[in-house]
Amino acid sequence: MKSRLSIPFIVASLLVMLMSVGHAQTAFVFAGANDNPNTLINATFVSPTMTYAAEIASGGTTTGTTTSLAFNQVRAIRSTTPGCSLIAQTNNGSNNVSIYTVSDTGTITPASGSPFATGSGTQSIAWAPDGSALYVPLAVGGSSSVVTFTVSCVAGVVTVTNAGATTLTGFDLLRDAEVVGSGAGTHLCVSGTNSNNVGCFAIDSATRLPATAAVNTITVTNVRGMRIASNGCGVAGVGSAATVQGFSVASGTVTATNTAAATTNARYGAISSDGTLAAFGGFGTQFTVMSVNAACSLTVVGSNNNGISTSLVEYMVFDASNRLYVADSLANQVRVFAPTSAAVGAAISTSITNHATVNAPGGIDVILPPPPSVAPTLTYAPTEAAGVTFPAGGASAVSASIAVTAAGATGTGEAVVNGCAITGAGAASFGAVSTTPANGTFNAATTSGSIDLSCTRGPTAATASLSCTETRTPGAAVTRTWALSCPETDVPPVFAYTPAATNTVNFTGGTTVGTTGSGSIAVALDVPAGSGSGTTATTTTTCTSPTAPFTGFGQTVTATGSGAITGAPLSGSCTLGPSVETQTLTCSQNSGGVVTTLSWTLSCPVGTAVPVAPTLAYSPTEAAGVSFPAGGAGVANATISIAASGAVATGQTVLSGCAISGAGASAYGAVTTTPANGIFNVATTSGSIDLSCTRGATAATASLSCNETATPGAVTVRTWALTCPQAQANVSAGVASGSTVVLPSYSPPTGGSSTTLSFSTSGNAATVNCSAMGAGFAVSPAALNLSVGTPGTITVTYTGSTVGTFNGTLECTTTANGGPFSYPLSATVQAIPVVAVPVPLLSDWNKLLLLLAAMGCGVWFVRASEKAKT
Repeated sequence: MKSRLSIPFIVASLLVMLMSVGHAQTAFVFAGANDNPNTLINATFVSPTMTYAAEIASGGTTTGTTTSLAFNQVRAIRSTTPGCSLIAQTNNGSNNVSIYTVSDTGTITPASGSPFATGSGTQSIAWAPDGSALYVPLAVGGSSSVVTFTVSCVAGVVTVTNAGATTLTGFDLLRDAEVVGSGAGTHLCVSGTNSNNVGCFAIDSATRLPATAAVNTITVTNVRGMRIASNGCGVAGVGSAATVQGFSVASGTVTATNTAAATTNARYGAISSDGTLAAFGGFGTQFTVMSVNAACSLTVVGSNNNGISTSLVEYMVFDASNRLYVADSLANQVRVFAPTSAAVGAAISTSITNHATVNAPGGIDVILPPPPSVAPTLTYAPTEAAGVTFPAGGASAVSASIAVTAAGATGTGEAVVNGCAITGAGAASFGAVSTTPANGTFNAATTSGSIDLSCTRGPTAATASLSCTETRTPGAAVTRTWALSCPETDVPPVFAYTPAATNTVNFTGGTTVGTTGSGSIAVALDVPAGSGSGTTATTTTTCTSPTAPFTGFGQTVTATGSGAITGAPLSGSCTLGPSVETQTLTCSQNSGGVVTTLSWTLSCPVGTAVPVAPTLAYSPTEAAGVSFPAGGAGVANATISIAASGAVATGQTVLSGCAISGAGASAYGAVTTTPANGIFNVATTSGSIDLSCTRGATAATASLSCNETATPGAVTVRTWALTCPQAQANVSAGVASGSTVVLPSYSPPTGGSSTTLSFSTSGNAATVNCSAMGAGFAVSPAALNLSVGTPGTITVTYTGSTVGTFNGTLECTTTANGGPFSYPLSATVQAIPVVAVPVPLLSDWNKLLLLLAAMGCGVWFVRASEKAKT
């Protein structure tokens, strides 16, 4: 059965808020009755007053009593679609979930088919951020089943579909849930009491079902309630201890931060939407407030005790203004706080619910209703003052739009633009007016659009006036007016070129090579004249700049409609060279969008050459001077090479007047040049200065000077230092080197034999040093000083008494030319000659007598020897 409850006093509260700036913001508060039958407690809070309206039947039951609290939650989600904010309430006694819609004024309507069956263990619920799915984890030991409902809402009518149950691996006894992520929500995060963990499961964007495996998990012992803010910071209660676990969630990955102490064993809690404050209740009469930093770490702010020993403080929630609403379960009251990061503060409101028994309230949630309806402010581009000028172009229909931007709409506020009409003398040139959106309605959902116009361009411009009615609700009607201008048909002007395209542009004004000539192409408006404005009424000619020796022509010539031409003429220059230079100039003419390629031949005339005298380079240079080659007495030659470069036309450089002066000038011969006339020009690029000197007994130095006359140019004196070395000595021998020198033979007792060798020098004095090798050989003198024209001699001797022929070597050296000298030596010592004595002939008797006599002499010699020994 579907019922609807209107709450007039809520509307009254909103009106009070609208009329008085500074009044506290209105909040719709919803709580479970913790009863059988279960109801939805609802109230409106305008600080410090909490006003309760009639309870709404949920259609379900809980197991709660006046002495016990059943774990049931109420979760609400505000929608930007009017009438589609949603509330869900668990009924653990009847194992189902009640779903309601709540209007912007607080009217609560059960959804068709509510309550919706879930299963045993129905305690907690979690909405997808867009309200398109509701997740119900079942708190059953040994199980981890999550029931998913898909939800759609159109104009306040809700359709709920059971998408099925999903078993989450790794979890046991699911106690709480939250959906994190953007859009439809990307991950379902749950807490498992028996599995002691918290983890998140990816949500399929099509089926809206969670995956079966968590991205990861963190350990939280005996975990109970869990809440996660939109910034990813979360808190979870350690059910078996007075401890709250902080954590963060990013892309489904859960990371533990730190723990904070609670006043009692933590059960359920809340976290502010901006993630800066958290609160946790427990199995007792107190709750604890914590601040949360950017790293999702918790710091205890303080605690509060309601002072009612028979109540339980477990369920609480923050609104979007960070006010904290606390359900004093079993005490039948709701308290409101405004905690900060510094203190919990005293309750700003304490109220008793309108429930009949004192076992209320249970789970609690809050929606801040939308602000009052405000019509948007519309801005137009172009503005009314600027008017609308249609684009130029040819004879055709053309469109224009006035962009409309709506800002500041709230609630059902809207602004409607309609009743647009065109009037005035030229109205016939303009077409029908339409708007986007078609109904011209702008509100919080529709923030941009346009007023769409058209006109037909003709031979003359047309003007008119556009008027539209802008009606703001709430607000008054305003007439908006724009001046309209439809331009005349665009006709681009025609250009006339002199010389005409494809002809030659002859450059003038230059004379000699290197001077500059000028050339131009005149551009004028031809007939008929153009008309209109803008691109399609414009003719533009742009040329590509030529390359060397040409420059210029890179400008743009343009004219629009019947207007004057600018940028003309097309002009440039060229540098004259030794020959005629031509190049093609290419230009692009864009006449109202029609592009034509034009070209001309650029011609740069030949320039008259300017004479340039060549530059002469000398080798050796003046700085190096000229040193004649060394040698003996006589004439030596030397040359200074000349290289001429850079001659142009009749330019020449003449080398003349060469003369030698100085102390040793007499040693030098006449100076000649090659070419003989000493003229260097374009044809003659090399030559020489030819010199000679006579080497004598001493070196001779002098200076060579020549006149270098450049035409055109000046006279330059070129000077070289000249050095003619002294003549080198040249030694010659009377006997050719290598010849064997045979000394006269002799017989002992003569002392030895000797022979002489002569040497002479020419050119200069010299010394000859000689040494004899071989036993018995000697030379004198060892050092022979020679003067020019006076020969000198050395004497080679051999002394020895042994008969035979003996060999040796004579080596002579000199620092002068001609040496060294080497001679084999030979000397012969003869035996002493024997003189022949005649001996008479003996007969046999005579020979016998001589023998006997000899024998007698021998006997006598022996006896005499023996006697001598004795």
